[in-house]
Amino acid sequence: MKKKHKGLILTYCFPPFPSPESFITLKLVYGLSEKVDLDILTLEYNEKNKVEINLDRFFKSNIKIIRIRIPKLIKIFLGLPRLPIRPDRYLLLYPIFRLKLNNIVKQGKYDFFFTRSQFHSAHLLGLFLKKKYPKVPWISSYSDPWEKNPVQKYIPIFENFSNFLQDKVLRNSDYLIFPIKELQLFFQKILKFDISKKSLIVPHTYLPKLYKKNTLKKKNENFKIRYFGKIYANRNIFPFLQAVKKLKQIGYEFDVELYLDDDFRKNNIDTICEYQKIIKFYRYVKPLRYIELLQSSDLLILLDVDEDFGKLFFQSKLVDYIGSKNKILHIGKSNTFNKKLILENNCFSTLNNFKHIQFSLRKILDTKEKFKVNKNLVDKFRLDKVSSQFFKVLDNIITNYD
Repeated sequence: MKKKHKGLILTYCFPPFPSPESFITLKLVYGLSEKVDLDILTLEYNEKNKVEINLDRFFKSNIKIIRIRIPKLIKIFLGLPRLPIRPDRYLLLYPIFRLKLNNIVKQGKYDFFFTRSQFHSAHLLGLFLKKKYPKVPWISSYSDPWEKNPVQKYIPIFENFSNFLQDKVLRNSDYLIFPIKELQLFFQKILKFDISKKSLIVPHTYLPKLYKKNTLKKKNENFKIRYFGKIYANRNIFPFLQAVKKLKQIGYEFDVELYLDDDFRKNNIDTICEYQKIIKFYRYVKPLRYIELLQSSDLLILLDVDEDFGKLFFQSKLVDYIGSKNKILHIGKSNTFNKKLILENNCFSTLNNFKHIQFSLRKILDTKEKFKVNKNLVDKFRLDKVSSQFFKVLDNIITNYD
């Protein structure tokens, strides 16, 4: 019987860290665990947050999570707003994690190393391991741009250092993973060496096991519209709020719930007070509750940026939206991957201005026809399907690695 491969995943972004990237990594770990034994090295969070994601019943004994306690002083630095460190503030954790790696990694213990995070400094740990264990394949995964990130402020001195680190990471990684081709091409454009032969496209996924079968809405409930996510990178939600207000004024009955990041809620108290009688504003919810809310929605909102750089981003929540098999309204003008996917799923898109959003919402609210999802598209992003395809590639990498 063929021995199972064993891998080490390194990430600063893993549950209960409150980030969509945590959920992406969690799903990836679960999918790979069907075929591979895994150790995950990540942070230790506050005691009160340890049940933030209760997916233990899905995890098997072949997944081991190793958490590192962070000193209080570094925690304070990590919590500072606008800390001008590049590639990101989690670079401060490098010495602590490196010391831990020296203790847990031994020759022959792992068949591959895998670094993943929205915080690119996690890949420096892979660089350290690759130098120490050159015969072990190293795979690094990227959801966002590193150099010339359009949503990150340019800091000259740190930027040059960060770009130097990026080149070293990309050169020494045996394989690179991107969720969409557009992001891979963006990286390639700013590099002086070819990454095409070692690049893999592995899309974001949804986990069907989390969705309840035959979820029925309660009778006489209003039409429910929900939005989930962080408002940043020039995403403008205010035209949507104005459109909702106008439709309420002319007699439409429906409920709107927005599940937003703390920064937006803190910085827009006046707006929330203005709209709170007609719109409910909530904090992020735990992933299992998030999936329940997706399923009990009638319409899910995906807010895109209007700038062309929006084409580089595949919003991970979109595949969770698709997995719920509910209607989706894309808001934004850019012809992004997100927009293409939503339209391919027989859903809707509108420009991000008050009149266009109002028109689209009226049309959706007035439509009585049942929504028909694109079943082939929904199936395409199932975790089991994507992870099975990825495992075949991974198995080939490990088996044939020189």
